[in-house]
Amino acid sequence: MIELFNIAAAYFFRRDVKLLNLLLKKFLADLLGTEVATIGMPDVSALGAALLAGLQRGTFEDTHQLEQLDMARHAYGPGPGAEMARASYEGWKNTVARLVALQSQ
Repeated sequence: MIELFNIAAAYFFRRDVKLLNLLLKKFLADLLGTEVATIGMPDVSALGAALLAGLQRGTFEDTHQLEQLDMARHAYGPGPGAEMARASYEGWKNTVARLVALQSQ
């Protein structure tokens, strides 16, 4: 049953990357027990580099001016899946520990 779920999930997520990103953000919020915020842009590194270049060039006076920019902010808070996320993470850590122990034998 789990094998079938994994195959279906892999197919589905390949077709809908936006949904995968949303699920990962929710999972992260559940796991950390805190809000995860994004600006709804997949490549924030490029945006950060552009903003820093704007600061250097004098397009922006200071970081306070950058904070005033109107960027769509999306926040994802922990939800009812928080306990399951933590349990999954603990299971993953246990599996990794067992694999590392096997490798060192």
